[in-house]
Amino acid sequence: MASSNERISSNVNLNDYFIYCPSLCEKEGQENRKILYYYPSDVDADRQIRTVGYCEGLVKFTETFGFDDPCDSVHFQKTRLLFYKIENDICIAMSLHIPVVERKKDDKFVTEYYDENINDRIMLPILKMSYRYFVLQHGTMSTTIQHGGVEELRVVLKQHFDK
Repeated sequence: MASSNERISSNVNLNDYFIYCPSLCEKEGQENRKILYYYPSDVDADRQIRTVGYCEGLVKFTETFGFDDPCDSVHFQKTRLLFYKIENDICIAMSLHIPVVERKKDDKFVTEYYDENINDRIMLPILKMSYRYFVLQHGTMSTTIQHGGVEELRVVLKQHFDK
């Protein structure tokens, strides 16, 4: 319970959830092609492209170090980014908002981010489970692309994840 000297101004919530395939972008200017699904859908295309590109860059950068276990999360002050390579060249990712508490100190409110409220060992399996649930109902994304094409996959992803 918050005391009179502190205010809880936010909780953990989902900022972004997206699925992308870098191999679908053949040249510069076609970056939107690699986005298979993006939540929330009302985010403008430029922000979607920047967010996916940022995540893609982080994944590629961490792969250069050649660790046995791939990097699957990045901690920022205000957000947590979790990502997982689900199929050959298809990745799934989500960005979570870090809870904030404002405490009164010397007649001013100071913002503190509660990063420890988000546990990677809990959130990453949730991300993976969302993919497994999709596969259980629709089969792999690669199979959908082979049978119906990329646009068919986008329709199926939207129908599945928007509900």
